[in-house]
Amino acid sequence: MIAEVFSERIEKGVSSLCELWRCFRKFYETFDVPDANTNLRTLLERDIDIDVDCLSLLIPDSQGLGLTVGLVVRFMVGKQNDFIKQFEELMQTR
Repeated sequence: MIAEVFSERIEKGVSSLCELWRCFRKFYETFDVPDANTNLRTLLERDIDIDVDCLSLLIPDSQGLGLTVGLVVRFMVGKQNDFIKQFEELMQTR
């Protein structure tokens, strides 16, 4: 029973990561990324899905599938920082 619950949570987490990756890819498709290296460009062309049975997808790394998690985390943190900065600027004008 515990293993089933744990497995369901892992599957939901990987599904969420896959959806985030699709959003991330769409975001970068709209912009030219001049400093993107070949590894990054190749990775951005790749879709990931729940059927990928590779643990390296879930472990942040500077290369390979692990790069997807690192890129998504940096992207999300950057978006959060942008939001906080805009909020602070808005509050200072009041």
